[in-house]
Amino acid sequence: MDDEPVHTGVWEYQLKAQQEQYRRIFGPQWQQQLRGMNLELAIAQQMINEKLIVLDAKRLGITVSKEELGQAIQADSFFQRDGQFIGKEQYERAVMSHPFRFQNFLEYEDWLSEQLLRSKWISLVQSTVVIPDEEVETEFRRRTERVSAEYVFAAYSAYQEELEPSDAELRSWYDARSDEYSEGEARRAIYVLFDEASVGEIEITEEEIAASYEATKEQLFNRGHERRASHILIGIGSEDDAAAIEAARAKAAGLKAEIEGGADFAALAAEHSTDTSSKAGGGDLGWFGTGRMVGEFEEAVFGAAEGDLVGPVQTNYGFHVIKVTGIRENAYSPLDEVREQVRASLRFERQREKQQELARAFRTGLESADALRAKASEEGLELRDSGMVPRTGEVPDLGPSFEFVTRLFELEEGAVSDAFTVATGEAVIAFTDKVDDFVPPLDEKRRPRVLANYRQDKAREAAKAALENALARGGDNLERIAKRAKLEVNKTGSPVNRGSSFPGIGLDRAIEKAAFAAIPDTLVGPIEGERGVAILRVTAREEADMTELAKMSEQIKDQLAEPRLQEVLQKRIEALHESATIILHPALTQVPDQQS
Repeated sequence: MDDEPVHTGVWEYQLKAQQEQYRRIFGPQWQQQLRGMNLELAIAQQMINEKLIVLDAKRLGITVSKEELGQAIQADSFFQRDGQFIGKEQYERAVMSHPFRFQNFLEYEDWLSEQLLRSKWISLVQSTVVIPDEEVETEFRRRTERVSAEYVFAAYSAYQEELEPSDAELRSWYDARSDEYSEGEARRAIYVLFDEASVGEIEITEEEIAASYEATKEQLFNRGHERRASHILIGIGSEDDAAAIEAARAKAAGLKAEIEGGADFAALAAEHSTDTSSKAGGGDLGWFGTGRMVGEFEEAVFGAAEGDLVGPVQTNYGFHVIKVTGIRENAYSPLDEVREQVRASLRFERQREKQQELARAFRTGLESADALRAKASEEGLELRDSGMVPRTGEVPDLGPSFEFVTRLFELEEGAVSDAFTVATGEAVIAFTDKVDDFVPPLDEKRRPRVLANYRQDKAREAAKAALENALARGGDNLERIAKRAKLEVNKTGSPVNRGSSFPGIGLDRAIEKAAFAAIPDTLVGPIEGERGVAILRVTAREEADMTELAKMSEQIKDQLAEPRLQEVLQKRIEALHESATIILHPALTQVPDQQS
């Protein structure tokens, strides 16, 4: 980002922590829950946002003093024992075992300084969010005023079941509301797409793979500090009582004593361990980095030296006796393991380069849409038609394409764009036609949404008509109105606040607003709400007790400020994105299948 690298150790730790959280929540099904998601990209985007904030903080002159940094280091629980800082020398050594895989204490302090800068930046932004006292008072009244009411409610859903219009009826209804469905100006383009098929097969040699691996392994394939360990697990269950848990701990302690006395670790693991996945191999867990094991287990392993026997260590699985059998201070994924990933990355880069080369060559000398059309025909290239595309629309064969739509709406009519990148390759487009008020056709894609709107509209009309008719015949007697409409009279029961649900209605702002504005004992309605139509009578009102305002003022102010702060932060981060140069590795943009 802006020529500054983002530390991959933090990214890897957060990715593994997220995966571990999914494991704990979903158990064996955790990989299925992640299918189609891209945690890698989501975490990278979060780190990008954090880095943007840091860069902006530096631009604004925000700094972190040595004293502030020192206090933050000593407050980090990773560098504390029994609540006390472990001391400078131990701290500098302990950094090497930090879950974020820092290479040395200077790298850790750079990272920590950025966290402090980000915190100061957020505090600065927070100071710009001001909630006036008048708004606090309004919110206080909103929260503390209460009403009791009785009402008749006609739900729209009761009138929707039999609404099945013909195609002609639905189209007529849709056409009559063209202003509601208009997507504003829309433009048409012709274009040539240089995609994977345009380039053909690209061969990547083993020599190129090896060279790329060596050039990028520090950045992409450094797994950091790894440990190898074996363990004996004496499991405990969620229903076990204190006596059973103590018995498991004592058994683990006894096994440790036997090993210290010369017994064979692997043999005892095969005989006693309740971890069925590792006991057959003598308890061997293989090599693993930080973020792979539960916290207590990981802390014990990474805090020990090679050959150390540790435990019993208690986790939610039970008690572990652990032997650290190997340490790798700088472990890299072997080439054989990542060969296809490197090959795919190189192929992707070569494809992009070739696509760009072809697109730029095709673009040379084109000054009009007619020229683009003629050259495509001459070179035997497929000429594609975007159809009418509004600013929020999609392009056939491309789907949502922000870059395509942006370029199209920047062009003068008849003009040709430069070559530019889209999701599937490189494109050159020419703007050929436009309409100022585009209403998309009522096709199969849009029909479900339009049909739902039609049913809601007709149901709204029917529900309102039913209550209007009942009101006309029932007068101001709510029981008679309910009987005429074949409905029941509902009551709030206990008084309700604003923002509360009305029994039988749910949360409905329009009905709520009418209830709190109503004069007690006066019939109000029909009121068109979000889920239905109501006629109501307020039977009691409790006004706000203004003597309580001072007690709740600061709490209300903080609660009102939080969503506004988030909105301000989001807008500021979006602005920072627009002014920054961010380069993502292609592998991050590919959704993993989560098979392993």
